[in-house]
Amino acid sequence: MRFTILTAIFLLLPATAMAQDFEADINKGCIIGATDSIKKAGKEIDAKSQEIIESYCSCTANRAAKDLTLPELFGMAKNPPDEAASAKMVPIMRECMAQAVE
Repeated sequence: MRFTILTAIFLLLPATAMAQDFEADINKGCIIGATDSIKKAGKEIDAKSQEIIESYCSCTANRAAKDLTLPELFGMAKNPPDEAASAKMVPIMRECMAQAVE
């Protein structure tokens, strides 16, 4: 029994590290994408806007890494993203945006 528990812990470590990498990548991509969209719309990004962007992206990245499976995270990295993973992200993104603008 002890071997099985240790083996399971060992096998989960790479997945956890990979999820953390995805979280950082999602956060970075989100911030870049949001910033670019605002600039393309011809608007300035003030301190409040930057705070909202960072809060939203941090929340979205954290929840994606926590709530999506590794196959779903890989699906989000595809171009175009996997539909099932994208559908799972929609409520996450809505909740994070609501929190960010409070």
